[in-house]
Amino acid sequence: MTEKTGYLIAFKLKGTLSGGERRDFFRTFYGYKDFSCYGKYYYNRTGFLTKNKKKYHKLIRGVIVIKKEDFSEIVKYLRSKATVHFREVFLTKSDIQKLY
Repeated sequence: MTEKTGYLIAFKLKGTLSGGERRDFFRTFYGYKDFSCYGKYYYNRTGFLTKNKKKYHKLIRGVIVIKKEDFSEIVKYLRSKATVHFREVFLTKSDIQKLY
């Protein structure tokens, strides 16, 4: 049986970014839910991953699991503002459910 593989990416934003710049980076990377009229309405704002239809499994802040096909594009985007570490890993059942 061949097991599916993907990449585990851990990234940390560079220390020179202010709190607002960090918030903006995470919003442009993941996307976010925007509320208006005191929470009566909400809008899903797309980020890099959602806009480009990249599926990912977020484990904790700054750690994601992705498919092999999406690796180079995501790492290129992250390296602009973050220190990036990655490893090729075997995908677990929960990873496969989120990625495929």
